[in-house]
Amino acid sequence: MRAPGLEDFDFSLFKNHNLLGEKLKMQFRLEAFNLFNRSNLGARAASLINGRGAYVPGNAALKAPTVTTSRQIQFGTKFIW
Repeated sequence: MRAPGLEDFDFSLFKNHNLLGEKLKMQFRLEAFNLFNRSNLGARAASLINGRGAYVPGNAALKAPTVTTSRQIQFGTKFIW
């Protein structure tokens, strides 16, 4: 069995501001993980024979779970001194 390739696009933006000359800096941050919200499915974990020795049809398999998380966006402020 082949599963689709793992694709994940992470993105970050940073904006620096000087406060009190060069001694204190403030940084605004935006970080996005899995920006395009692509579903990365894992391989199906289904066997052809169940515990009693009976055949299990392929369409009775459980849906494959996702391997990566959904889109996450974070905002933050960082002070550097």
